[in-house]
Amino acid sequence: MMIIGINGFKGKMGSLIYEDLKESFLVYGYDKENPLTIERLIERPHDVVIDFTERHECLRSALLCLTNGIHFISGTTGLLPFEISLINSTAKDNHLSAYLVYNFSLSFWRLVKCLEILKPGANITIKERHHKSKKDIPSGTAILLKNLLGNEKIKIISSRGDDFVYRHDIIFDNENDSLTMIHEIKDKHAYVEGVKKALQNIGLFEGLRTTLDE
Repeated sequence: MMIIGINGFKGKMGSLIYEDLKESFLVYGYDKENPLTIERLIERPHDVVIDFTERHECLRSALLCLTNGIHFISGTTGLLPFEISLINSTAKDNHLSAYLVYNFSLSFWRLVKCLEILKPGANITIKERHHKSKKDIPSGTAILLKNLLGNEKIKIISSRGDDFVYRHDIIFDNENDSLTMIHEIKDKHAYVEGVKKALQNIGLFEGLRTTLDE
C-alpha cells in the first residue's frame, strides 16, 4: 500500500484530500502543530508527500522530500522561478517525480488544449472570480493561463465575493466578433480527482511537471 503524507492536511484542500485518500491509502497528516520533519520521514517510510501550504513551507517540504527519496506533489502557488527550477533539478538529481500544478481540475487541462487552437490573432482578457478568502490576486490559475497563452498583453481582471465560486472566463475578442470560454468549479472534489491522476503517474518520470495530462 502506498504511504502518503499530506502537508497542510487541516486546510481547505488538504483536508479534502486527506479524507478521500485515507480510504485507499495509508495517510499521515502534517501541519504547523505537527510539522513534516526528517525524523517523521525516517519513522514512516513515505512514498509521496502532497503539499497544500504556502510558498516557503512548500519549498522546504519539497527539498526535504526530494533529498530523502520521496516523490512530491503540490498545488501551492506563488513560488518564484528560481525556486521552481531548484525543485526540478533536485527531483532530477535524485531520480524522483515532482508535480507543481496550480489547478488540479482535469477539465481545466481539457480547456488548455482548446486554447492552443484559439489564441492566435485575438485580444485576450481573463476574468477570474473567487471567494474573498482566497489570498492570491490574481489567482495562480489566471497567471498560469496567461503564461500558457504566451501573450504579455493579456489583461487579467480579478474579483472576490461572499459566494462560493471558482471561475475563469477567457475572452477572445477581435474587430468583428468575440468568443468566451468558461471554466467553473462546482465542487472542490474536482481537484481531488486531479491529485489522484498525479499519484498514478508518480515514479513514471524524473523531474518536475507543472501540467496535468490525462
